[in-house]
Amino acid sequence: MAPPAPAETERRLRIGYVSPDFCEHAVNLFFEPVLRHHDHVRFEVFCYHTSLRTDETTARLRAAADHWRPVAHLPPDRAAALIRQDRIDILVDMAAHS
Repeated sequence: MAPPAPAETERRLRIGYVSPDFCEHAVNLFFEPVLRHHDHVRFEVFCYHTSLRTDETTARLRAAADHWRPVAHLPPDRAAALIRQDRIDILVDMAAHS
């Protein structure tokens, strides 16, 4: 008898963060350490950047994420489709945290 297939919950949990402020902004005083210290063995981190503004902070955040999705150029329905395609388990709207 074959062993049971791994449960869907045994894969890395996919966490998505959505923000127009992935740049020099007060929210990153607490978010950048969270992003840098994620357990990348257990969690797969996606960042959805909803602004065209980029700077040195953007570069640091991008380097700390597993996946970086610039979505400012997409209409909302296309951005939502990308998030669904990425199979995000937990989506955090960072704009509400500032």
